[in-house]
Amino acid sequence: MKIKFTFTDSPDLPSLTADYRYQSPFEVPDTALQLADCRDRILTIGQLIGQLTHAILYVSCKELELKDYPVKLVLGDDSKPIWYTWHDLVIQFSRSAPKIHRDFLVKQDMKIWLPIYHTYTGITEAERSYKGLIQSVAEQFLALLNSEPITNEHERWQYIGFIPYQRDNATFKRVQKLNRKRQSEDRKRERLEQKRKEREADAIASGTVEQVAKLPSGTGAGRRIGAVPGIFKGVQFRSQLEIRFATQLEAKQIRWVYETERLGEGNYLVDFYLPQMKCWVEVKGQFEPRDHYLLRDVAAYLEREREERLFVYTQAKAFKVTFQEFEQISHQEFWSKI
Repeated sequence: MKIKFTFTDSPDLPSLTADYRYQSPFEVPDTALQLADCRDRILTIGQLIGQLTHAILYVSCKELELKDYPVKLVLGDDSKPIWYTWHDLVIQFSRSAPKIHRDFLVKQDMKIWLPIYHTYTGITEAERSYKGLIQSVAEQFLALLNSEPITNEHERWQYIGFIPYQRDNATFKRVQKLNRKRQSEDRKRERLEQKRKEREADAIASGTVEQVAKLPSGTGAGRRIGAVPGIFKGVQFRSQLEIRFATQLEAKQIRWVYETERLGEGNYLVDFYLPQMKCWVEVKGQFEPRDHYLLRDVAAYLEREREERLFVYTQAKAFKVTFQEFEQISHQEFWSKI
């Protein structure tokens, strides 16, 4: 029977990738299930481990129908991020191998993420209390480990001690990989932010964007109040609605370009150009008064100069835009018309 402890630095476990979870499995005999208090012991172990770690903690055991059971949902005050730390507290157990191999020791470790003490002397009162807590964890584990019948007393599991601060080489390599990934993402965000500032500077210089000065700094947003920016396929978008639209284009294998050109007399920056379809699509969270005039002007320009079309795509519906009107259509009609 396997008991799995999952350490994180976020209580939103479903949103975390494997890189931001540290899992520590521990094997006990299946006979532990026959103990009347087996489930209670495992949860008690979780609570004790929760006092030893700064991390948020979940426990799982398939046989007991425990799946990511929340034991501790609050981080310690002085904890480092889980992606930055690569040391464990290790509780050690051993026993003699059964039958003819009794001279060979079988060992098992319980690794606990983010120990309190980077150094341990056992001198201070707090450290003695810490040691007592570890022994309490060990006693609970021993009750599970020794649930299996034995023929020789030497085959019983024993608690042999603990290592307060042990480097985990596999985790260290993962941390290095994550740090490189974060640095790459930071550089990408800086480049995108620089491009955004350059676009704003161009707009100010041309005198065509009246609201540029009101753009929130550092968000990449602006035209949609409350819009949440994000990155998809390496492109910085101004809203999640634009990202959802881009994902639909990808799913339909439609080639697209984002914010490639200003159009019409008003220099309107239309969101998407679909070169294969010879059409442009403005994705709108909400209309501004200027949109009704400027978009019709863009539609007239595209029809006259390029023989291309303009559409507007919103959360609930779409529009085919001409010089005269906004023709309302459904999303299904939109995809068929383009």
